[in-house]
This record gives sequence, structure tokens and C-alpha cells, in this order.
Amino acid sequence: MARVFYIQFLDGYSVLDEKWHNFRKTLDSETTSDLPTLHTGRAVVNMHQQLMIDVSEWFGAMPVMTKIRSYDARTLMTRSEDWQNFIRVWNGLRTRSTTKSDDLYGIIAIMVDLSAYEILKLDPRERMKAILRSQSTLPLSLLYQDCNRFHNAEGKPLWAPFEIGTGPLHPSSGYMSLSDAGLLINVDEQSAARYSWPQVYRFSTQQPLQAPLNIRLTNDARHLRARLCLPSGANARSPTNSWLILVDNEITEVIRGALLSLSGTNGSTQLTTYVCPLEITIVASIRSIEEDEKFSENDSHHSLSAQSISFKSHSINIETGTLAAT
Repeated sequence: MARVFYIQFLDGYSVLDEKWHNFRKTLDSETTSDLPTLHTGRAVVNMHQQLMIDVSEWFGAMPVMTKIRSYDARTLMTRSEDWQNFIRVWNGLRTRSTTKSDDLYGIIAIMVDLSAYEILKLDPRERMKAILRSQSTLPLSLLYQDCNRFHNAEGKPLWAPFEIGTGPLHPSSGYMSLSDAGLLINVDEQSAARYSWPQVYRFSTQQPLQAPLNIRLTNDARHLRARLCLPSGANARSPTNSWLILVDNEITEVIRGALLSLSGTNGSTQLTTYVCPLEITIVASIRSIEEDEKFSENDSHHSLSAQSISFKSHSINIETGTLAAT
């Protein structure tokens, strides 16, 4: 349930939330009342005051599932901070089940302020796509989820989840903007200070990627020896033989990330295709060049090396594939 209720009629809609605040304002403005007083052991309480307290507690205790800042008259869907609401919906439904799987898409639609009727009229394969297309922004941690995803005509997985996964989404991991041009990860000064954006590493190889993938992740502060676990059946190919690794900064038992295939650049924007989520195990953390060279002498597994790139000078665009409007 939402704090803001929209009742839609054939000729328009009514905001129940406004009716409640007008009602409470009326109660607050009353100095006298015909309602009887309630004599307690400590104080005399006017019944209209008690009614106001009771209704306020009931209204305030309702769970916050959506926060509508702006809407259009046709769909009433939020256009700001969609990704934060999507996180609340995902995390609220990921451990729940329903007797009819089709009901889930109607539930999601309602919770992201869409028409359940319109969503359920669609072909089952198009429902989640329509829900995702309606969002202006989506959580970045969506890329890290090990869940069922849509596939393209060649059978390769796309970034878009087919259903709600079991893993949680983290609001501190940042967000992506969704448009016809793709998913854009672009960090400005304000969001850089507010969210814990992932570390981004780039590497190149002409060899096919095989799981587990042992690799050195290098930035200005330290050198990491990491083991990347790709999902079974992941078919990793890149037209440029170059790749990007996103490493989530959220502290969890298993470090999550995503593998992107680099297809080219457009100015400072890295043009990519989503490959798969990653589970990342840090084998060793080395903080000096000397220590790194010594470790390398006895390490024949981590032959690949990836160098970090900064969001301050680069943005990332991920091809949306079949999520383009049809």
C-alpha cells in the first residue's frame, strides 16, 4: 500500500492523500467541538483530539512502498527517483511467492505506479519489459543479480531480468538512466559524494574467457588478485577483445559485479554490451609494486591484468537490446 492513494475514474482521478490532509487540517483548526470529552485519570481529552491522534497513528504506520513526486495524467507513474522505488519493490517481493505467477507482474505494476490492467493485457514475455521501459532510472545493482534474464535472438543473456531475483538490491550502489540510447552510467559530483559507485576495470585479451577467470585488478592504491566466477553457460565474446569489469563497493559476504563487452567508444563514453553477473573472490591484496612483483613470480594463474578507469573521465553506455520500444 502507498501513502499516496490515487483513485482513477473514467473522467479523471482523485488524490485521497489530499482529502486526508484536509480532514486533519479541519480537525486541527477546531477550537470547540460538539463531541463529548473523555475523562481519564490524568487529563480531560476531547474526542475530536483523540480521533485525530488515532487516525494519525494509523496513517503514519502504513508502509512506505511508493513516493510519487511527479506524475502524468495518463499513467500516474513517477518520473523521479524511479530506481529507489524499484529497489523497495524488488526487495519487498524477492522472498515472497504467489499461487499464480502471472499475478506477480500485476503486483509489480501497482507498486511502481502503473496500471496492472494494462500490464496484464500484454503477452507474458512482454510484461517485465514494459515495466522496465517505464522507469527513467534503474538501480545499478540490478546488473549484479544472478537471476533469469531475457535473451537475444542468438541466445545470449541481456541485462534485463525476466523476473524478480532472490538477491537484494542495494540503494548505495548507484543508478542507471534508461533511454532509447541504452543504459547510461554517468557520475556527476553530487552523486559521486552520495553513492558508493563501483570500481571499473578494463582489460584486453584475444583468448576466450573461461570460468573461473583469474585476473589482476590494479588501481592507484593497490593491486588485487581476484577470481571471477561467471555463471554456467556464459558465452563471453567481445568484438574489440576488450572488456569492462564492474566491482560493487557494497560490503557483502560475496562481492558482486558485472562483466561488460566493450564494443567501442563515443568520446569519453564506453559503449558496451552486458555479458553476465559476476561473483568476485579477492585472493590477495597487494599495496606496493615490489610486493606485486614478488607475488607475480610465484603466481602463474593471474596472467590477465585489468587497469581501473575513473567515472570522473568516463561514462558507460550499455546496449539495451530488445528493451528498445517496439
